[in-house]
Amino acid sequence: KWYKKGSVFVANGTLHNGGVMFALLNDNLPAGRAIVTNPGKFFVIFEVPYDGFYTVGIANYLGMFNAAENRLQANIGWVEKN
Repeated sequence: KWYKKGSVFVANGTLHNGGVMFALLNDNLPAGRAIVTNPGKFFVIFEVPYDGFYTVGIANYLGMFNAAENRLQANIGWVEKN
């Protein structure tokens, strides 16, 4: 999707185990990243540096395979600049 400079992606939540990476991509090229590895609450924000097509990739790392402790609860979304 096309975003104007100053638009922001926001993610906040709780990591219970393992880790998660958020990557801001511009035309499928990296424009920013945030890696969360400490259990507990987290807050991630990316500001779009210039007008363009952006998306966010999310990858997780599971510390224990198929365990109830592998949980990530998050609210994510975009705040678009007009």
